[in-house]
Amino acid sequence: MRTIFEEIGSSSQHRQGEVINIFRSLFVFLHNRELPENNGVFVARAAALVSVTPKSATGDLGKMNPALQAQLPNGGASLMPPPPTNINKGRLVNTLVVVIKGGRKGLMGVIKDVQGESARIELVTNNKMELIPLTNLKRKEWVLRCRTPAHEIQSENRYHISA
Repeated sequence: MRTIFEEIGSSSQHRQGEVINIFRSLFVFLHNRELPENNGVFVARAAALVSVTPKSATGDLGKMNPALQAQLPNGGASLMPPPPTNINKGRLVNTLVVVIKGGRKGLMGVIKDVQGESARIELVTNNKMELIPLTNLKRKEWVLRCRTPAHEIQSENRYHISA
């Protein structure tokens, strides 16, 4: 069943018809078989149209959507909520990261706060706080770089001077 609109406004005739096309959300092409001119097609401004079709006649849009019918075998809509988008972003606090995109590329920093899809990072180089999108960051592992103690070096690799 198609939706029927009626043109209202300054014109003396109140034309009505079924929607054929909507052009740039400003103009609506309508068709009415009773109009002799242009084979019943006329153009009206979208702001000057009012729906004439009763709301009960439009039907349930959920039954017309094949994606909703495919969720359950009997064709009903699923009552499951959508998956959560914010999955514990607080676990990223105090994580060492490196910037992989943008003007700060290559700099390391520590995440101090997560705000939506961005993170406040304290840069290691100059201790400044920067707001950088999470997609531009990569986690970096803490690596302690220390020299091997002298007692762990094998004796054949060292030179001994005997007195």
